[in-house]
Amino acid sequence: MESIDALEELGEPDRIDPSAYGYEWWIYNGEQKYLQLAMKEGLVVSAFGFGDKVNAEPFIIGDTRENLETKMTFTNEVSFTYEGNSYLFSLTSEDLQMRPIVAIENGWAQLYFDTFTNKLSSVRYLNSEALLLHRPYTIKYRGTLIENNAVSREQWREIERANEQQVLSITNIIRSTFNVNSLAWHEEVANVAFKHSKDMSENNYFAHESPTRGNLGDRLKEGDVSFSFAGENIASNYVDALAAVEGWLNSEGHRKALLSDKYTHLGVGVFEKYYTQNFIKE
Repeated sequence: MESIDALEELGEPDRIDPSAYGYEWWIYNGEQKYLQLAMKEGLVVSAFGFGDKVNAEPFIIGDTRENLETKMTFTNEVSFTYEGNSYLFSLTSEDLQMRPIVAIENGWAQLYFDTFTNKLSSVRYLNSEALLLHRPYTIKYRGTLIENNAVSREQWREIERANEQQVLSITNIIRSTFNVNSLAWHEEVANVAFKHSKDMSENNYFAHESPTRGNLGDRLKEGDVSFSFAGENIASNYVDALAAVEGWLNSEGHRKALLSDKYTHLGVGVFEKYYTQNFIKE
């Protein structure tokens, strides 16, 4: 699809976000459907759809894994050639359960499953170049491996802010799917979350408790945030915000926070490949 076709079919996007992969995200954020189109040089190179009302043809969001497995086979290896080079992706058992990949016309479809309901949660379409830039699975290759362009710290901060808003949007779409109240953005909580993601990255750890700044309660108090309840999800090394939220959905503890009806506000902080979302009830 070309950008002009997307405009004719979907209208102007709600916003346009930068990415770390050389394309821009066109964001369509509806109440019951969420769509991101990755635009590069006037062409859609990837697309992500979430929500009961999104058109994910030939797939249907909410379809059961059992039904899909009668129509296709999910394998633990995917091989292909691109621009004279040979590539092999190997999927772990967890990959196969949560995010298998299948070949489709002119590209690939990553199928994100909710492993608690065994239903299709979202779909990501990619062309081969986008798949090679993402590298969501272990890869072996013969020839040349495509590399992402270098991203400056200033560019990263714009990408991080975009990812933060994407986490908020997808979180609220997920909560709507499960008939849970939506969450309002909280800037001060987002600042606390960002500092934690940055702290984890710069000090090479991954935990809810910071060696220097304490637990979530300590950090919220340091940020002058008033709250009666609070919770936190953290993630690292996902290709982007979309994959991080799907990862939380498939982790029992993270899922509990993601779907809890006791929270009213959310702040998200992303530092490169580290993600923190902090939930509060004021």
